[in-house]
Amino acid sequence: MERFERVIAEKLNQELADVHPLISGAVKYSVLSGGKRLRPHLVYEFCRMCGGRFDDADSAAVAIELIQSYSLIHDDLPCMDDDDMRRGKASCHAVYGEAVALLAGDALGSLAASVITNDKNLSDAQKVRIIAIINNLSGIRGMIGGQVLDMIYGESNNPYRLIKGLGEPPCPTAGDIERMYILKTGALLSAACQCGCICGDENVAEETLADANTYAENLGLAYQITDDILDVEGDENLLGKPLGSDSDNGKLTYLRFCSIDAAKARCEQLSLEAIAVLQRYPDNEQLIDITKKLLDRQK
Repeated sequence: MERFERVIAEKLNQELADVHPLISGAVKYSVLSGGKRLRPHLVYEFCRMCGGRFDDADSAAVAIELIQSYSLIHDDLPCMDDDDMRRGKASCHAVYGEAVALLAGDALGSLAASVITNDKNLSDAQKVRIIAIINNLSGIRGMIGGQVLDMIYGESNNPYRLIKGLGEPPCPTAGDIERMYILKTGALLSAACQCGCICGDENVAEETLADANTYAENLGLAYQITDDILDVEGDENLLGKPLGSDSDNGKLTYLRFCSIDAAKARCEQLSLEAIAVLQRYPDNEQLIDITKKLLDRQK
């Protein structure tokens, strides 16, 4: 993904030209701090699988990563997960302060749309479809909706526990946790996969987009359950944060409902279901490899 690192740096420099260095610095600090870059990778690979070139997918890959970065900045805030570390570095609010971090996250949401509208390879029809998908799946019916469920299923910042008059806190089931994970993580993965398809083929069939969504939901659920497992038995040096941080923050995880062995078996099942979707399409080797590696990841 060296190519992507160059592309995202170039596009940020273009979008942030003549912007106050305080906000541009906070944005670049968070976006260019590394990470798995899973979502951009999915954009490129689904674009390629649908017959497109990587050049056609650059802006969509960047836009998705900007949305991901904004969600992480906000997740780390004291009013949310209250994490001072991200990827082994101080989180954005720990460096720039809470107010600037909040605004940096807000700015990344609008920058994502700007990157798409300023793209010179995509048609207007592609831009409209891509922006619509990103807005929908990163919003209250997708990622933000999942974050709301994550909050109200937890303890430390649950408004049902903090604010009088909201009623009794919900009592989620294992199925509710899976739904939360599909929204919180799977939705933005779905946006990446679907936008990649549209970059590769302006007239891509709705059935292909539905398959991309099914793949992403399975992958997202497996990814999040794996996170829960790593929070218990992972390597702090690889994770870049202390073990047990989720339970310390009062978050409800999948392991509340099953053993680690059962959770690992569920992840394997979900990964196989994701791979089964990919096998309907040619040129799927890279995506199958990504899926298998995520199942065995250590961070």
